[in-house]
Amino acid sequence: MQRLLEWKNQMSQKTQLILTVLIGIIVIAFLSFIFSSLSGRSIPDTFYISRQAASSYAQGIVSMLGETSDNITALQKGAGFKTRSDIADMITSEIQKNKDIREKAVQLALQLEQMAKDIPSISPKDAAQTALVAISQETALIGQLLSYNNDLNQLLVLAQEEIVNGYRDYTAMNEIITKVNKEAQDINALNGRFNEELKKFDAFYGR
Repeated sequence: MQRLLEWKNQMSQKTQLILTVLIGIIVIAFLSFIFSSLSGRSIPDTFYISRQAASSYAQGIVSMLGETSDNITALQKGAGFKTRSDIADMITSEIQKNKDIREKAVQLALQLEQMAKDIPSISPKDAAQTALVAISQETALIGQLLSYNNDLNQLLVLAQEEIVNGYRDYTAMNEIITKVNKEAQDINALNGRFNEELKKFDAFYGR
């Protein structure tokens, strides 16, 4: 339980950092697009570098969420965990995994911020607008991820209480598991739309 509390405090600090970067992304992207006036065809090298990094971080997040969904579904069904020790090991693993996810979310936010800064240097303007839409999808993903982490934290606390007290609150656990799985699906969908918009972006340059 103590480890969960420490993890929760760390998450609050990371959440503040991520939210600060997200606000910066939104402001920079909006102003960048408004003041973009280039003509012809141009893409900064830094945009492509940040784009590739952002895609990598996002895919890593989505993959880890898939692993978590498998674990909590098994927990819900009472399958795959034969002893309380198995559940405790899963909780420990998920705490570490979510720490890794938070780190990736911070890095993803920073890459999106750089992409937003590069929008004024992208032409034609329709391509810049498409890039802005892509950035907005991935920014929404990070916002959804913050909600996901909060709900998953509640689920892990319930699982920890089950180990300590030998009692499972089935109603509360099932409700949170349903919510967490839905949020994971939404995150996956947002990342899919990010990739779709980038394909549209590439089409402007015959890629």
